[in-house]
Amino acid sequence: MEFKTYCNDRGNNGREKYTEAIKFLNDSIQYREAVSSYSLKEIHKYLCDEEDHTKNPPITDKGKDIKHHIFTILNYFEYIAVGVNNNVYDEKTIKDLLIGSMTKADLLFGEYMEHLREKHVKDKLLFTNFQSLVKKWKSNE
Repeated sequence: MEFKTYCNDRGNNGREKYTEAIKFLNDSIQYREAVSSYSLKEIHKYLCDEEDHTKNPPITDKGKDIKHHIFTILNYFEYIAVGVNNNVYDEKTIKDLLIGSMTKADLLFGEYMEHLREKHVKDKLLFTNFQSLVKKWKSNE
């Protein structure tokens, strides 16, 4: 299978998962209506039913689903950003298609992504391609 065919197949499948994730998050945390960043307290409340993350509360079953769908969206946009950065996808086309969705996800989950990199994952570059691309687009407007 050629690389571009692989990317297109994965991109189509990723888009379906992204759409499912948006629907789920809209029902569970009112994703579409949100206009400002989810605070870490809000995220932790959604995931653990506890705002104080320092208590190390266990993640709930519903929280696992919410986290999974948040990661589905962020991973999809990271995948797209890597494709743009490696000239697999045309940046202008991707920007025209996704700037609103990508900017919104960065706004809503930006603080959470930083928190993950600082406190919870070994990969300190988690979602940085996505966030760097959005930052670049914002600075060019």
